[in-house]
Amino acid sequence: MIPVWSFRLAHCLIVLTLSMSLADFIEVQALSSDDLRKRFRLQPSCDPAVTASMSDPSASSLMVAIECRVKPTSSSTSDDSSTPESP
Repeated sequence: MIPVWSFRLAHCLIVLTLSMSLADFIEVQALSSDDLRKRFRLQPSCDPAVTASMSDPSASSLMVAIECRVKPTSSSTSDDSSTPESP
Protein backbone atom coordinates (compact mmCIF):
# COMPACT_ATOMS: atom_id res chain seq x y z
CA MET A 1 0.00 0.00 0.00
CA ILE A 2 1.34 3.45 -0.93
CA PRO A 3 1.03 6.15 1.76
CA VAL A 4 -1.43 8.99 1.05
CA TRP A 5 1.30 11.64 1.49
CA SER A 6 3.17 10.23 -1.52
CA PHE A 7 0.20 11.00 -3.76
CA ARG A 8 0.10 14.57 -2.48
CA LEU A 9 3.85 14.95 -2.99
CA ALA A 10 3.53 13.75 -6.57
CA HIS A 11 1.12 16.61 -7.31
CA CYS A 12 3.51 19.37 -6.25
CA LEU A 13 6.67 20.50 -7.97
CA ILE A 14 9.03 23.33 -7.04
CA VAL A 15 9.49 25.14 -10.32
CA LEU A 16 12.01 27.73 -9.25
CA THR A 17 13.73 29.36 -6.32
CA LEU A 18 15.11 32.86 -6.40
CA SER A 19 16.36 35.62 -4.19
CA MET A 20 14.39 38.86 -3.96
CA SER A 21 13.88 41.84 -1.70
CA LEU A 22 11.04 41.95 0.80
CA ALA A 23 9.30 44.63 -1.30
CA ASP A 24 9.53 42.44 -4.42
CA PHE A 25 8.20 39.43 -2.48
CA ILE A 26 5.21 41.42 -1.23
CA GLU A 27 4.49 42.48 -4.81
CA VAL A 28 4.78 38.90 -6.12
CA GLN A 29 2.67 37.45 -3.31
CA ALA A 30 -0.13 39.89 -4.13
CA LEU A 31 -0.37 38.64 -7.74
CA SER A 32 -3.23 36.43 -8.86
CA SER A 33 -2.52 32.90 -10.05
CA ASP A 34 -2.92 34.01 -13.67
CA ASP A 35 -0.49 36.88 -13.18
CA LEU A 36 2.05 34.56 -11.49
CA ARG A 37 1.82 32.17 -14.45
CA LYS A 38 2.44 35.06 -16.87
CA ARG A 39 5.28 36.65 -14.88
CA PHE A 40 7.21 33.40 -14.37
CA ARG A 41 6.14 31.74 -17.65
CA LEU A 42 4.46 28.80 -15.93
CA GLN A 43 2.30 26.22 -17.65
CA PRO A 44 -1.47 26.85 -17.74
CA SER A 45 -2.00 23.67 -15.72
CA CYS A 46 0.10 25.09 -12.86
CA ASP A 47 -1.65 26.30 -9.71
CA PRO A 48 1.22 28.41 -8.32
CA ALA A 49 2.03 28.80 -4.64
CA VAL A 50 4.63 31.27 -3.35
CA THR A 51 6.61 30.78 -0.14
CA ALA A 52 9.64 32.55 1.28
CA SER A 53 12.27 31.96 3.92
CA MET A 54 14.89 34.16 5.49
CA SER A 55 17.88 32.53 7.14
CA ASP A 56 19.32 35.78 8.48
CA PRO A 57 16.91 38.41 9.88
CA SER A 58 19.42 41.16 9.06
CA ALA A 59 19.64 40.07 5.41
CA SER A 60 18.11 42.29 2.77
CA SER A 61 16.80 39.43 0.63
CA LEU A 62 14.54 36.38 0.91
CA MET A 63 14.77 32.99 -0.73
CA VAL A 64 11.49 32.53 -2.56
CA ALA A 65 10.10 29.24 -3.90
CA ILE A 66 7.42 29.04 -6.58
CA GLU A 67 5.62 25.70 -6.51
CA CYS A 68 3.29 24.31 -9.13
CA ARG A 69 0.44 22.24 -7.82
CA VAL A 70 -2.05 20.30 -9.86
CA LYS A 71 -5.20 22.36 -10.31
CA PRO A 72 -8.16 20.71 -8.57
CA THR A 73 -10.71 19.36 -11.00
CA SER A 74 -14.45 19.34 -10.56
CA SER A 75 -14.39 15.54 -10.80
CA SER A 76 -12.04 15.16 -7.78
CA THR A 77 -13.35 13.32 -4.80
CA SER A 78 -12.09 13.09 -1.27
CA ASP A 79 -8.34 12.77 -0.54
CA ASP A 80 -8.60 9.07 0.22
CA SER A 81 -10.89 7.50 -2.36
CA SER A 82 -10.11 4.00 -1.09
CA THR A 83 -12.26 4.57 2.01
CA PRO A 84 -15.81 3.45 1.27
CA GLU A 85 -18.59 5.87 2.10
CA SER A 86 -21.15 4.79 4.62
CA PRO A 87 -24.80 4.74 3.49
